[in-house]
Amino acid sequence: MHAVLDTPVADALCDPLALRIEGWLHGGADHVHIAAVEVHAGGQLIGATRALAVRPDVNAALTLPSDTRTGFQIDAHCAAAE
Repeated sequence: MHAVLDTPVADALCDPLALRIEGWLHGGADHVHIAAVEVHAGGQLIGATRALAVRPDVNAALTLPSDTRTGFQIDAHCAAAE
């Protein structure tokens, strides 16, 4: 599976208590079976979503059908930072 984070960008300062994670993924032939996207940090689940969105830029770059849902947004919360 190929996954890319758009935000936060590497070396950016961010608030671990209110962290918006955005990106895209494509699971090849198994893409239709993706049920959720989870983000883990330090062995802890810090955010998840079941909602994938159409990313026209990704679909064009990967030559995917225009209605393929590859994008995600997750509002993560790292309790260890409290």
